[in-house]
Amino acid sequence: MSDITINEQVYTDYQGADTAFELRFYASEPWTDAAGLAHQAGEPGSRTFYKSVACSLASGAITVPQITAPATTDALENPNVRVTVVLCAGASAKEIARLLDGGFFPHTLDQPWTWAALRAASGGALRAPWRPGYLDANETITLFQNLLADFEVAITSFANLSDVDVSGIADGQAPVWSQADGKFIPGDVGGAAPDLSGYATKTGAETLQNKILSGADNTFSNIPQSAVTGVENAIAGVANAVDDLASATSDALDLKAPVNDANLTGNPTAPTQGAGNNTTRLATTAFVQGEIASKAPLASPALTGNPTAPTQTTGNNSTRLATTAFVQQEIAANPGGGASQVGDLSDVDLTGITNGQTLVYSGGQFVPGSTGGAVNVTGFALENASPLETFDLNSPTLVLDMARLLASLVNKLQANLLPNQPTAESINPDSPTAMTFNWEAPVGGSVPVGYVVEIDENSGFASPTTVTLGNVLTYQFTGLAPATQYYCRVAALDALGNQGEWSFSLTDTTIDAPPSPATIPSIWAMYESHTFDHLADGDAIAEDWTDQSGNGRHATVGRSPFLKKNGLGSHSSLLLDGVGGNRGFVLPSMAALTEGHIFIILKKTGAVGSSENCPFAMGTSGNVSLYAWGGDTQAHIDFGSTERNFAPISSPMIDTFRVMDIGSAANDWELSMEGVLQGSTAVNTVSFPASPKLGYFNDGNFFIGEIVACYIFDEKLSDPDRTVVLDWIDYLYGL
Repeated sequence: MSDITINEQVYTDYQGADTAFELRFYASEPWTDAAGLAHQAGEPGSRTFYKSVACSLASGAITVPQITAPATTDALENPNVRVTVVLCAGASAKEIARLLDGGFFPHTLDQPWTWAALRAASGGALRAPWRPGYLDANETITLFQNLLADFEVAITSFANLSDVDVSGIADGQAPVWSQADGKFIPGDVGGAAPDLSGYATKTGAETLQNKILSGADNTFSNIPQSAVTGVENAIAGVANAVDDLASATSDALDLKAPVNDANLTGNPTAPTQGAGNNTTRLATTAFVQGEIASKAPLASPALTGNPTAPTQTTGNNSTRLATTAFVQQEIAANPGGGASQVGDLSDVDLTGITNGQTLVYSGGQFVPGSTGGAVNVTGFALENASPLETFDLNSPTLVLDMARLLASLVNKLQANLLPNQPTAESINPDSPTAMTFNWEAPVGGSVPVGYVVEIDENSGFASPTTVTLGNVLTYQFTGLAPATQYYCRVAALDALGNQGEWSFSLTDTTIDAPPSPATIPSIWAMYESHTFDHLADGDAIAEDWTDQSGNGRHATVGRSPFLKKNGLGSHSSLLLDGVGGNRGFVLPSMAALTEGHIFIILKKTGAVGSSENCPFAMGTSGNVSLYAWGGDTQAHIDFGSTERNFAPISSPMIDTFRVMDIGSAANDWELSMEGVLQGSTAVNTVSFPASPKLGYFNDGNFFIGEIVACYIFDEKLSDPDRTVVLDWIDYLYGL
């Protein structure tokens, strides 16, 4: 089959920190190329891809080179194979974009293709399209704060200095405080005052909005979309408010006559001058009437303009008029009672301000700042921002209100910043039922204090197992199915309980389960406690113990043992308490066996005594087989023998589950614990009883303890077959 050629493609304006890039090709199904090479299927994000191509980065541009790749399908082959091509970045191969998502390479291969043409012809898609020049969350916050600083400079110029005596300050000069003069005077440093042109107009508002939404090619890629949408809507609302103000002003101006050399006709009108005006300005009839009416009566006068009155002494508390001078001297007499508005510098305690210093707001008051320049108002009025719907378009503090709103939006955005996406690092199968998942902490966003991890057999996490963790970077999933593919992913949690984005998933397959003892040809019978799991904890077992080997050698119950749920981990055990004598099972005849081997999982409880230490009767010595005898250090067992053989035991046998295996052949008898030989004899006559028993010897000799499983073979097993049984016990019971 022919190869397919795809032309070079360049992505510009990349501003991320990664320097290494590659393309990875994933197929939806296994397939064989024209050269006869077999390729596996792989999920995007996994380590199973059939081709990779290195890409280069230069001057902020990522170059995907011209590629020649084997085509996966034509009309004569598998039409179901679909291809996904992922552009990855960094050592962790995080996905940037999918150049082709679920397409197939078409049959027509007679021309070089572009990626766009290939997507159109293949039925594929472009997923997560390239978004160059993104800012991360912290850079976005910085952008808003810089814009807020622009607002505050404007506010300083015309909103906060309104009450300051600026007489004598020339155009372009910055005011400084003079201790000697007790007022602001022209300064010789600091340059021109801030240029506020355009800030309170439609054009200025649109410029500011564009700066916020498009500055530095910002796409807000790492900010939660809901927060970005809220900011954009609020800024758009501010722009609309200013637009309305500009439109209203323009409409009003259209109704006005020229103010220079006006040729008035009809019934012209003019502004009514203030009371007492004595200039060449037009006097309206209203001015004349106002002059007449400006004389207030002595009784209950309704004064207007700027009336004056005598200033009362400090501390006066009467019905006399209080002038602004009285208010100022009261404030001066009560330090700490300062201004109620940040923008009113006339109410500020200026104690400590030296000649030439500016004012800086800090800790709820103004303090001396650096010499020169305009007043520094960084941090002013960041609380109590007015809702947009309460803005007064005719208010002289409209820009201040806009700045407060923007500050409030920045604070809310920063408070609701989510944790960034962790990086899924590896997933390692540990056993047939467990695998360990590792990840890296996210960079940027709110600080994670914990994580939530999920595992599922479905790549879409349709029914996952979810676990919430503390601030750790690894977790072992247990209780999994053997030889099964699983997918894992992780997300970060911050101190407020906010959950960030899920990481890309990783996938791997658990180890296959070891073969069952039933696969060994010499298996005679196989008894495991899970056959009684349908009973409740403490129930008396009144039914036979089913043979799991398929040979039909079921054990007939005698006096009923009791079921103990979770006797060995999550596994049930059979409890034999010795109350009333023997409890246990009678097995089919073993008299025909010429060799034999038994594995039994058991735990001896209580005191060491000859009448309660017999786990089974499977020999013909006529003596009781004793487990945990001689002070918990010996076994006297006659399994498959005419003699009771002795074996010293190297570790405790009381109140702990042990695995005992015994093999009997002519002149060859061995007893081991957990696969380690404890005792043997080269003199042995093989003999098995016609009525073997499990759990007791006779009415007066029985076993007090627990039994979980028993595996019996009709030959003495070789070491490889013993390993099969011991591996199964370790896999199933962890012993």
